[in-house]
Amino acid sequence: MRSPLKYASLVALSFLGVISYASAQSQQTDIRPFGTRIIGDDLTTHFNGQTLIGAYNFTQSGNPRSAYKETHNSDGTVLYIEGDVRASGRWGVFNDIVCYYYNDAAMSGGCFRVYIVENCYYFYDNNLPDNPDEVNGDFWTARSTINGETRKCEAAIS
Repeated sequence: MRSPLKYASLVALSFLGVISYASAQSQQTDIRPFGTRIIGDDLTTHFNGQTLIGAYNFTQSGNPRSAYKETHNSDGTVLYIEGDVRASGRWGVFNDIVCYYYNDAAMSGGCFRVYIVENCYYFYDNNLPDNPDEVNGDFWTARSTINGETRKCEAAIS
């Protein structure tokens, strides 16, 4: 015979699991309807002097496979750290996108359209089309927050 307390605990844990799964975001979650695109000088204002803690390469269930830390210095230099990898380079805002160029040839860098939801930044690869009706595929490339802030994006989208 099952204990009512154990059964209730299992039901509660199962329910919590469903909630966390439902609020998890894979890169196939298009956040643009929930966010605001950051453009021009606002990109500089958001990133200048800030360290972003982020992740990319998410699984279908919304768990990141890779995490990074990226410091945007006011002199236009950037320091990227991912595990044992450290890469320095430059960052800047050009035509409503933010771009990264690294001194290490192994680091690809790139340019991104940026959207914000609550305090989460979503980076869309500028080499991919900005099509409002795109389906089937990864929408955003990376997600980050300012170092020290508690991420609030999942609740805003689920």
